[in-house]
Amino acid sequence: MTDTRRKFDLDSFAMKLTGGNRMVTFALLLGLGVFMFFWPNTAIKLVVRVAGAVFVVLGAQYVSGWYRGGQRGYRNTALMGAALVAAGLFMLLTPGTIVKVLN
Repeated sequence: MTDTRRKFDLDSFAMKLTGGNRMVTFALLLGLGVFMFFWPNTAIKLVVRVAGAVFVVLGAQYVSGWYRGGQRGYRNTALMGAALVAAGLFMLLTPGTIVKVLN
């Protein structure tokens, strides 16, 4: 049996994003660094919000996968999905709290 999942490769992702142009990659990363240097609080809150959005999407995938399986799947899948959605929403709505806890 073969594994059909696609593996994430950061280098190929960067090449697709910038069209293989290393100068564009350099400019994007330099801009990101300047943004993080001059506005660190905003950058941290942005990272927390992006992570929260990823949690919401991942949790929704877990719940929808469980539901599409006719609820025959493991109940833990639905519970994990609901927990991820709740954590993601908390991160999206109150990023300052997460930043205080992490600091």
